[in-house]
Amino acid sequence: MKVSVNDKAQMVAGRQEGLSWKEVIAREGITISRATLYRWVQRMVDCGQDGLQDGRRGHPFKLREEVRAWLTGYYQANPRATGNVVQHLVQERFDLSLSVTHLNRFRATLRAEGRLGGKGRA
Repeated sequence: MKVSVNDKAQMVAGRQEGLSWKEVIAREGITISRATLYRWVQRMVDCGQDGLQDGRRGHPFKLREEVRAWLTGYYQANPRATGNVVQHLVQERFDLSLSVTHLNRFRATLRAEGRLGGKGRA
């Protein structure tokens, strides 16, 4: 779950007001670990509210269009296919090693775009 900078700032403010970690998460209704809250407090002290920005950018899927097209067609025809099965098929067909996690994220993207129905495996 992505937490907004404003929510992070509210939680840090609660901690700085003397509330415990448990009191802060109860008040804000956002579940985070104690370590995360203390990391945010330290970032706020070091960098101000800018320190609460999520600096991760990620990267787009590194799949050739040919592989993306094949995966899209395969998942549309076989929406219940397991990651291990698809992983093996991609390895054989494209000589490409992909993690099951990567394949599951790709499938989730298709589902979010409305190009794949259902929930996958039973």
